[in-house]
Amino acid sequence: MPDHSSQVVRFLTEVWNHGNLDVVDELVTPESILNDGASITKGPQAFREYYSHMQQTFSDLRMTTHEAISSGDYGCVRWSATMRHTGDGLGMPATGRTLTTTGITMCRFDDVGRMIEGWQNWDMLGLLEQIRQAPSPRLYVTA
Repeated sequence: MPDHSSQVVRFLTEVWNHGNLDVVDELVTPESILNDGASITKGPQAFREYYSHMQQTFSDLRMTTHEAISSGDYGCVRWSATMRHTGDGLGMPATGRTLTTTGITMCRFDDVGRMIEGWQNWDMLGLLEQIRQAPSPRLYVTA
C-alpha cells in the first residue's frame, strides 16, 4: 500500500517551500477539490490562483512538517508555518510582521497517486490575532 502521507509532505514542501508548481500539475487533476476552510479550489489552475494570492499576502512562507500518517487512500500531515505579512489579501493592510501558524492537511488519493480531494485546517484566528497584535483569551484546563 502506498504511503500517501509522503505525497502530502512532498506537496507541502515542494510547492510552499520551494515554489515548485510542477508538483501541482503532477498531483492535482482537473477534478481535484481542495478545501482550506476559507476557499475551495477545483483543479490545478484554480490552485495556482490560490497559491499566487497566498504568496502575495504572505511572503517568505516556510512549512515544517511534524507528523505524517497514512491509511488506505488517505495521507495526513500536521505542520507549522512561518511567513511575513506583506500583502493585504486578508482585507487588512500589510504589517510586515513575521507570523506563525499550525495546521493539518489531509488528502485522499486515486489509484495512481493523484489527489482526489484535500482538506486543510489551520489556525486562522491565531494568525489574525498576530496581525492585529490582539491577545486572545486562552482556555486553560487543569486537573
